Amino acid sequence: VLQVLSCFGIQTDTFLLEILEDLQQGIISSLDTLVDKGILDRAGGIVIFTHDLILQAAYESIPMEQRKMLHLQVGEYLGVLATEKATGTIENVSKNLRQLNIKDTVFHMGCKSLTSSLVSLACDQLNIAGPELARVDNHKLQFAEWNLLAGKETSRQSDYEAALFYYSSGIGFLGDQCWRNHSILCLQLHEGAAEACYAIGEHDAVGSYTQTIAANVSLEDSVKGHIVFLKSLSLAEHHHECISVGLKLLNALEKFDIPSDPIPSSVLEAIVSTEIMLSKYSTDQILTLCEKKLDERVQLISKLFDAFYLSCYTAVPSMLPLIACEWIKYSLQE
Repeated sequence: VLQVLSCFGIQTDTFLLEILEDLQQGIISSLDTLVDKGILDRAGGIVIFTHDLILQAAYESIPMEQRKMLHLQVGEYLGVLATEKATGTIENVSKNLRQLNIKDTVFHMGCKSLTSSLVSLACDQLNIAGPELARVDNHKLQFAEWNLLAGKETSRQSDYEAALFYYSSGIGFLGDQCWRNHSILCLQLHEGAAEACYAIGEHDAVGSYTQTIAANVSLEDSVKGHIVFLKSLSLAEHHHECISVGLKLLNALEKFDIPSDPIPSSVLEAIVSTEIMLSKYSTDQILTLCEKKLDERVQLISKLFDAFYLSCYTAVPSMLPLIACEWIKYSLQE
């Protein structure tokens, strides 16, 4: 029992222990005895090792290989609970496993603060075990998918360092052949990792993930990654590079021909042509077009414009009228 508890660090939620009872029988019934002996303590709904040396002794009493196997077993058990319908004895845990989230609790494993939903806890255990213990390809794929779910969840909670941990761990489970065998999942993990790196200011890593994406998928499929890259360049104040990359992408995707150093006559020509196009629409027609649901490609092109607009404003403000006009005309056409 103590060995299982030690897998979760210094403290564990009693709700989680109830879930683990089917995996390791006797956890709940042993708590009172362990508390009476001074090994564990209770604080509300939390069970705590009374001293970190007791935790260390319990954890290190497990031989290394068995320790990793225990993490793998616990992680796989929690992952199944988090993502599949309850059947058999598992049905006793909850009628709806999607709602098995331990909220407002932070678990500590080593020096790392981790999030508290079941899928995240499952991935915490699996990632400690590592890809080398997941010898079956289907298991590696499943663990990578769970890490994607955990990464998305922690991103929604704005815990981007944890999200990066899950995304990169998911990539690790897929291995060297991930782009060949599981390109969509691999793309989602790399996009998530790039976004997390952008959020925590690791701009070089954003570029690395984007280059990997661009080398393995089509230009159209790489747009999301490139949008994050452009935003990262802008935030890092690499404005001219951001503008150059953004213009090249627009030209490659939709044949936009926007000069990087516009002359006044080209700006005036763009404004006049945009006014002529706008004159064909009434205000009500434009408002109606605004309510139209755009397909994903058009939304991505719009986000691409937006990603380097600030760099244009900062570094080459004379481009703003051209960018705005092209953006307006594209929006009306689509």
